[in-house]
Amino acid sequence: MGAEKTFADYPETTRSERQDMLDRGGLRSGDTLLLRAMSDLGRSAEAKLMQRRIEEIGAEIQVIEDESAPRTSGRKPRMKPTLEQKHHLCGLWYSAAERQHVLDRATDKMGQPVSRDQMNRWCGPRDGSQKAEKLKEQG
Repeated sequence: MGAEKTFADYPETTRSERQDMLDRGGLRSGDTLLLRAMSDLGRSAEAKLMQRRIEEIGAEIQVIEDESAPRTSGRKPRMKPTLEQKHHLCGLWYSAAERQHVLDRATDKMGQPVSRDQMNRWCGPRDGSQKAEKLKEQG
């Protein structure tokens, strides 16, 4: 990131780096704190407290988005089919074709693996018990 000074807060550091940064002069007024993500400050209330302390010091927070960096935490974004894809997928789901064949075709259509649970979420149970309701939702 091209910083003059780096503080790394890993579980093994028992937050000593964070203490150095906040309480021992590591971060000073006029400095800019570069983060990979705002979540690097902590979770909910802890993050807000950290942000307030950094602002009180007179430092600025800047988030550097690195698209090439792998996601290390959090849930993967949920795959969402377009309306056209959903019509196609649900038509397959309620067809007489074997389940594995349907999942293979759905995977081809979506460009990534599709599970039975995802098909149930998008189209309803394969037994058709919610078919009319799901098709009505799709328009």
